[in-house]
Parts: sequence; C-alpha cells; structure tokens
Amino acid sequence: MSLWLNYLRVFLRDLRRQKVSAVINIVGLALGLCAFLMIGIYVRDEYSWDRHWEKSDRIVRLFHEIGLPAEPTSTDQVSHKAVPQLREFFSSDIETAARIFSRGGIAVDGEAAGISLFMADRELLDIFDFEPVAGDLEAVFADLNRIALSEENVARLFGNEPALGKTVSLVVAGQEQAIFEVAAVYRIPAGNGALRWQFQNFTPWNESVMPESRPYASGNSYGYLLLRDGVSPQDWVARLDEFVKQQVPSPFGTRAMDNPQELFRYRMQFIGDVHFNPIMMFEEGGFQSTVNGFALIGVLALAVSLANFVTLNLARSVERQREVGIRKVMGAVSGSLLTQFVFESLLLTGFALILALVLLKLLLPVFAALMGTTLDFNLLQGSTWLAPAALVLAVGAIGGLYPALALSRQRPDRVLRPGGQSGTLGARNLRQLLVGFQFLIATALIVATLVVYLQLAYARQRD
Repeated sequence: MSLWLNYLRVFLRDLRRQKVSAVINIVGLALGLCAFLMIGIYVRDEYSWDRHWEKSDRIVRLFHEIGLPAEPTSTDQVSHKAVPQLREFFSSDIETAARIFSRGGIAVDGEAAGISLFMADRELLDIFDFEPVAGDLEAVFADLNRIALSEENVARLFGNEPALGKTVSLVVAGQEQAIFEVAAVYRIPAGNGALRWQFQNFTPWNESVMPESRPYASGNSYGYLLLRDGVSPQDWVARLDEFVKQQVPSPFGTRAMDNPQELFRYRMQFIGDVHFNPIMMFEEGGFQSTVNGFALIGVLALAVSLANFVTLNLARSVERQREVGIRKVMGAVSGSLLTQFVFESLLLTGFALILALVLLKLLLPVFAALMGTTLDFNLLQGSTWLAPAALVLAVGAIGGLYPALALSRQRPDRVLRPGGQSGTLGARNLRQLLVGFQFLIATALIVATLVVYLQLAYARQRD
C-alpha cells in the first residue's frame, strides 16, 4: 500500500511542476472521450430499436411483395388467412404466431379518443412480454367484449383514474359498434419501438368480423411469428415461394397462374431490423449508413485525442529522464518504474474521464435535440460505469505504455552525464507520426463538415 501511495505522491508532485502541460493533456483527452461516449450513446440507441423484447432475436413480422421481382411493392398488411396457414406449413420452424387487426377507433363516453382499437390472437402473449400492471391478461381472451390497455392508453383515455371495470366503445365511420370492458392494464417494456403503436391495446380475435372471402393478396392484418431456436428466415425464401404456389393458386381474381409467386411473394423481417429497413413510409426509420458514419467519427475523435495524449506524455517524459536515472542508481528496477508510469497515465485518464462525464451530462441533451431523439446517460446506474471504466483502462494503458517503456529502459550513465537529459527517448519518429495523424484526421473532418454544410445550404437555396 505504501508503494502505491508513494507513486501517487510522485504523480501529484510532477503534476504541480507541469501544470500547463497537464491541463492541456487532461482537457484534450476529456474532449475526445466526451465525443466518443456521446456518439456511442447515440449509436447504441439507434441499434436498440425493437430489441427490448425478450425474444426479439426470434420474432419476425410477415409482409408481402406484389409486382415483378425487379420492382416490387411491399406492404406489412397480409391476409388474416396467411398467418395460421404459414404456421401449419412451417410447423417445424415456427413455434407460435399471432395476428393483429385494427377494427376502428376508440371512444369514451361518446367522445373519440384518436386511438385505434386492435384485436389479436391469444398467442400474442407468448411472443411479446407485456408486463401486467392490473387485472389478468389471460382473462381478456375469455370474453370477446373485454379489452386490455397499455399504460399509455390508460393515461390518454382516463388520466390518473383506475381503468379496470370501465368501458370503451368501438367506433367505425362515426357509428358505435361494440362496447368493451377494461379487464387488464399492462406495461410495454421500455425502449425504442418502430411498431410500438400496434401494441397499445388488444381485444380477443373475432373471426366473425373478418371478411368471409377475400383475395389472398389483399392484406388487412399484421402477422408476427416466433421462430424456434436456431431457425433463420433467410433459409425460407425458396420455401415461401413454394408455399405461395401451393396455398395461393389464384392471388389475383379468378385467373389461374402457373407461377403466382412471380407477382406475389411472402417475406419475413426480424423485428429488430424494422428501424433501419421500414416497409411502410409512415414507419419511423433510421439510416444505418449515417449511424455507422457517426460511429466512425466517434472512433476518429478518440484516436486523435489519444494521439495527442501519447505525444504530450512523451514530451513530459523527456523532462523526467534524470529522475529515472537517479532512481535506477538508487536500486529501482525497470518493472517498478514501468508500473509507476502506467499508473500515472491511468490517473491522468481518470481525471480526463471525470471531466468528460461532466461535459457529457451538459451536452447530451443538446446533442439529442440536434439529432431529433431522446438520449439518456444515468451516472447512478452501476452498469453505466462499465464502459467508461473499460475505456479508462484501455486509453490509459495505450497512452502511457510507450513512454513508460522508453523511460524505464533508459541507462543511468547516459541520462546523468552532462547533456544526457536532452534526449528524445528515441521517439522523434513516433511523435512526428502522431502529430501528422492528428493533422490528417482533423483536416478530413473539417473538410467533411464544410462539404455537408455547403450541400445543405445549396439544397435550401434551390427550388
């Protein structure tokens, strides 16, 4: 313990002697760490869409394409007959399946609420992990006149009042058609969801309200499948076409076709892929290439600050050659010196991280507003510290390792003789390389920023 306290005293003494250099080093690294963490939070948030479901890696939604394969038109609404037939056809691959159908709007006391009313198969509870808040979700499916509401819907319909036992009505084309009693309230797991609007309420599936006969290509419900472990929908493409050929002999009117899959095809999409690959125009989508570009910028910002950190550490190390020579003459071994200088580098990185987290807390809301999203970074959560702690260890070790190796290997006779302290630790080429790297990356980012700015200005000024 006394050894580490001695390392700390030496570090603080050196910090007082080189205040300006230390401040520049800490602030520069803090800015890089802040940029990296802020962009990392944004990238993680973008890749988290619809992955808050416990079985998200096995949930796929069904959609179909109409038209020639070269120019298909896609829609996420499929025939209500498709899901049960697909489940039976692929029984070895599909664990369960459920349909969702929008019947109309919800009204309370005759006043329209601007909320769609959905009905769903009971299997929906096996696919999505809704958290019961009040009532019994299973009991909802025991009566066609019961409904389950999400907490969001309860707040919109009843405010802070208890919802159980109250009634809502189904309104279609301005006419009240059915009354439903609220039998359960549930919570949707927290997280971004491109399809969250489909899971705000549900009543039992009522086959009697569905069309008796309808062309297979005409969609009116949403279909979700839960795959068995180890099953990939990419392996189904050919088999889906075979399903269409067998089960949909005449998808358009009554004209028979030898190959109906040439104009009508079923496809699968993992629910976690919806955000970056939306099927419908109104779905809230993101641009994966843009997100990946941001991730690259975050890595480059960290790399520039790390290069600056190593460069300044090398400069500071040159001033300590005589100290190292004297300590070696007094019996210090290279291993202890290496440990000390890496320890000092980790402490510097730790100070930089504290400043970076303060900046992050201040700048993250501004960055989130600029990106048109909501981002959160809770410093009080234990798991939140794992990434910054790992970052400190990695950056501190990388940033301090070469200067520590160079100093610990110095020969005392070369350092203590007249003029010996003016050496460069053999790092002149490395320092030139690091400075050139920083200049190159900074120039590239500045040029990219100017290009984007000019392109946006051009777009705003043109008709």
